[in-house]
Amino acid sequence: MAKRLARRLGAISGIALATLMLAFPGLVAATTNEPIAQTGGMTATFPLLGTNLTVGVTLTDVGDISGVALDPAGTLPQTASDTHMVKFSNADGTAKVSVRAGGSSLTIRAKSTLADLSGNASWAADVFGTGTKSTVKYTVGADATGNPTLVIGAITTPSGVTSAVVTPVSKTSADKAKGDSKGKGKALKAGAWAIGGVTFTSGGYTKHLTIAVFANKTDNTASLNITAAHQRMDHPACDFAKHVMQVTLAGTGVTMSDGATNVMPVGSRDAVHRAWRLHYGHVRHSLEGAFYQGWDLHPAQLPTRYAAVYAFFLESLPAASERLTNFIAKAAQATLVGDVFDDAATGQGLLNFFLRGIACGAIPEEEVLATGITLDELRGRSFVRILKNRRGGAADTPT
Repeated sequence: MAKRLARRLGAISGIALATLMLAFPGLVAATTNEPIAQTGGMTATFPLLGTNLTVGVTLTDVGDISGVALDPAGTLPQTASDTHMVKFSNADGTAKVSVRAGGSSLTIRAKSTLADLSGNASWAADVFGTGTKSTVKYTVGADATGNPTLVIGAITTPSGVTSAVVTPVSKTSADKAKGDSKGKGKALKAGAWAIGGVTFTSGGYTKHLTIAVFANKTDNTASLNITAAHQRMDHPACDFAKHVMQVTLAGTGVTMSDGATNVMPVGSRDAVHRAWRLHYGHVRHSLEGAFYQGWDLHPAQLPTRYAAVYAFFLESLPAASERLTNFIAKAAQATLVGDVFDDAATGQGLLNFFLRGIACGAIPEEEVLATGITLDELRGRSFVRILKNRRGGAADTPT
């Protein structure tokens, strides 16, 4: 029996983890090849974590990385660095930026959900060291099936430099291979690619910019054909998986935590307010679904988490206090308050409400004691035992 239960829990946990990812990861890369030192570096701007993030890379005269700057600063903390590689990542690794310089290539990569990375983006570099930068605008998106799309837009070059677009192509894991702008290929993960680029030519020399978008389609929402725009933690498919997990683990003592909102409150005032509204709604949705624990990716999400949690408990406090007071006053009798009929099971739900509110700091113990419950009864965490004790019956032994 224990082995069968373990197998069931493992399967359900797998579904939940995939669902709590909320969306399939996306990968965007912009790369130039040899010689990289004469470029002095490059700059890329793309959507990430609810803002337009600019990554500026500077190189030494031998092609080593001398500096990497993110704007807005502090969007992601730096996690590793040396002369050939710099990495940034949020706490759980769902959003990453990395810069690599080595041999004949300089690469900027950004990893998040495809929905987060979708939008208008740009790239700029002094490709041949002329003192004037070439620029490329491009747009990342998703088609009706959730596969990534790439459109190369306007290109500017200095005098003496010409450019040619490498038309973006799309590939999936069924194609068995991925290609770059020069037609090379290698094994492809399960997912889909959109890849294109620009070729720059000057004085008989050629350099290539490759722009690639990869979508890993191994998670639950993607497998259900949920499009990128609707892959979110409060999607009904995610709720279903979480409810299955709750039912499976009920009575086992295993605690559960909901996922995180991956749109960060950074950037302009409007962007911050949009991210706060989204995060507040996600936290309230989790609480209504009996997920009382969650986690955040950015310190600026803490105000909305506190606001959502405290509002959830304080808004219901007057009615819950009245109903619990009636329960305690009439002990084992059923009561009617307003148009809501209560029984002992509902009494346990009310007790759980106060226990959760006290645990998070939203409700002081005095509010619960005012209903007629004692501290010992509150800490016993069982409404049935409260009723039996007040009727003079023997309390059940906790299990």
